[in-house]
Amino acid sequence: MTDDKNYHVDGPVPETPEPVVGETYLFKMRGEALPGGDVQYSLKMWPAAQTEPAGWAITYTTSTPPASGSLLLLAHQLDVTFGDVSVVPVDN
Repeated sequence: MTDDKNYHVDGPVPETPEPVVGETYLFKMRGEALPGGDVQYSLKMWPAAQTEPAGWAITYTTSTPPASGSLLLLAHQLDVTFGDVSVVPVDN
């Protein structure tokens, strides 16, 4: 899938279970510089009571690296509690 923002989703977007209000979920996101200058972003989400999935739910690659880094936690029309947040380097 591509759009006018110069990125594509690598492969089909997998089915992700629809979140249930009142259940706790864990999210993992990663931004990784690839050989050749591209940047790959990856995301997965799973219920806290289950084990972390091995693969990423969504990945996309862009040839335009970010000018700087940041992290945003946002809840739209929900009362959400964010637990501990860790930002760590990606091990190669």
